[in-house]
Amino acid sequence: MYTKTEPHAGFKMLLELGSELKHNEYFAFTSNVDGHFQKAGFPEEKVVECHGSINYCQCNVCSRIVATPLKEISIDYAGCVAKELPQCAVCKCVMRPNILMFGDYDWAGDRTEVQNVNYYNFLHKHM
Repeated sequence: MYTKTEPHAGFKMLLELGSELKHNEYFAFTSNVDGHFQKAGFPEEKVVECHGSINYCQCNVCSRIVATPLKEISIDYAGCVAKELPQCAVCKCVMRPNILMFGDYDWAGDRTEVQNVNYYNFLHKHM
């Protein structure tokens, strides 16, 4: 599924443009949740994913955020049910993608908040 999708050539072009800047000073701010900036070579500390990332899961109960443990979810298409869902290692509850949905009051934004702090520090340094 999404893990097999490769970033298009535009990501590499943006990375090359950023790398040509003085002191390699650039930042990527995206609402994409697919992680293609990082997959294309952008360093994690130079990306803000304002809606989260499909590459991370959050616990529905304790809000713990971890790298997605299952890259592919096996589905019983006849019954329209997932055969296996990621579980929190701490409380054993079901985890969901760490993606901000519309009206999503349960989204754990801690990871994105760290990215935002990096971004604001970058802006402050360059303004």
